[in-house]
Amino acid sequence: MMNSKQNPYEAPALASDPEPTSPVTPGRAPRGVRRAGPFLVIPVRGARLPTRCVVCNAPGAARSHRKLHRHKPGYYFLFLFSPLVYLIVALLVRKQTSFEMSLCAQHDRRRRFGLWIGWLGTLASIVGLLAPPAMGFDNPLLTLAFVFAAITCPIVGVALSKVITAQRIDKRSAWLHVGRPFLDSFSNDG
Repeated sequence: MMNSKQNPYEAPALASDPEPTSPVTPGRAPRGVRRAGPFLVIPVRGARLPTRCVVCNAPGAARSHRKLHRHKPGYYFLFLFSPLVYLIVALLVRKQTSFEMSLCAQHDRRRRFGLWIGWLGTLASIVGLLAPPAMGFDNPLLTLAFVFAAITCPIVGVALSKVITAQRIDKRSAWLHVGRPFLDSFSNDG
């Protein structure tokens, strides 16, 4: 039964919710989590997002701890000079955020599928490129297919497995891109 304080449009609470008595409704969010325009702003360390899918706002089926890293885009210019210099500088200047999030079964499957394509597809194409010609892989058309797969598998894998991206991270807060339905469940900062 629904009491007079309950929102009739609110998603039902799950038994697995860590805080079943405090679902996120507009104007009420977990400690330190808020909406700022098109971004979800969380504390840099230890944010715990509600047990709903961060993409579609459906009840969460898979909960995971995530870390995101970011540095200012100007550092990509170093890659033109030396990828090694860029890598070292990026590791030194990057900022990090950590949080706990949920995905629904559909988006969790999509993320896992993207990871499989990215890792196994790339590995299989590299093995195909390095296989000795004695194994029958000396066909130039087949070699071109393996090169194409080695390039596209990581790109497709990243595209399918990405669910949250960091727009900005400072010493106290991180601004995240999340799914619009999930974002809409938070009130907007005035």
